[in-house]
Amino acid sequence: GGKSGGKKPPVDKEEWFAALPSDQLTGEEAMLREALLDWLAQSPRPRKFSEVSQDPKIQRLRNALLPGSGGVLLQDWVVRRVGGEIDVQKDASGQSELSLRGATPEPPPPTTPAPPPPGGKGGSPAGGKGGAPA
Repeated sequence: GGKSGGKKPPVDKEEWFAALPSDQLTGEEAMLREALLDWLAQSPRPRKFSEVSQDPKIQRLRNALLPGSGGVLLQDWVVRRVGGEIDVQKDASGQSELSLRGATPEPPPPTTPAPPPPGGKGGSPAGGKGGAPA
């Protein structure tokens, strides 16, 4: 049994992504990607997904591309399909936000000892009278 209340069951996310071409974006995907990149380019700061959904063009393209039953989120699509260009991170309050990759300053790499500046011949010029007593 099982009652179907007329609503479509949520789409299986993995199946939906598996149906997309792995080596290129579909036409709808390319248009949504362009719209997102244009939208993100208008602001240097990261933008929340709640802001994205207020843009009518992005909303229209998202609705055309993603299944309407809610099985696939815009965030899933961004991460899996255009993650090389658009970065998704959580802000301090745990809300997901997106930004153009390379637009936000990367966190500094872990500190490693800097190599000596070129041209230096060995240690520091401390006179040759031996070190401090051990």
